[in-house]
Amino acid sequence: MSDTSPTQNSQPALIRLSYNGDVIPNPSGNVNSVIRLLCSSACLSHGSLVFRAMFAPDHFAEGEDLSSISLPTIPLPDDDPDAIYRLCKILHFDMDIADCTEPIEPTGLLDVEQNGRFADFAIVCDKYDCRKTAMPWIMAYFPLALHRSQQIGIEKLLFVTYVLELPKEFQETEAQSTFSLLCTAQT
Repeated sequence: MSDTSPTQNSQPALIRLSYNGDVIPNPSGNVNSVIRLLCSSACLSHGSLVFRAMFAPDHFAEGEDLSSISLPTIPLPDDDPDAIYRLCKILHFDMDIADCTEPIEPTGLLDVEQNGRFADFAIVCDKYDCRKTAMPWIMAYFPLALHRSQQIGIEKLLFVTYVLELPKEFQETEAQSTFSLLCTAQT
């Protein structure tokens, strides 16, 4: 679903999440971002009160740009590109549950070398108030993440369950952590 033609400024290809898109979120906040997404501000606003407030014409500069400029780029300087990509796909109803375990560009949530991906996604969901919207994907992904907790890092899973307000999963992760510590202590 991406436009494969490179742009004049050697920016990455535009990934069209909405053919009627009116905004380009720019995670990492720079012009030469790793990823460019064409999104619908309406889809983003329906799934997130934060995006709704951000795109309202009378509240923030991002909303003013939407009413006066064609395809504004919205800088998201503190956000992980992979996490924003996944969140935007979810908000555009373009992500299957199976996609939770599939790697995407630049990397996937389960990439062991990038073991903070699930935590980055949790941070973005919390920041943009999308926990409820993303919950089906989070719950589909969590058992696999718990199974791979040694590679991902049990502390990261504890962080994820805390940030996403998942008390049952927090207890499961804590129990697994305790069990791992007991097994390590016995050897």
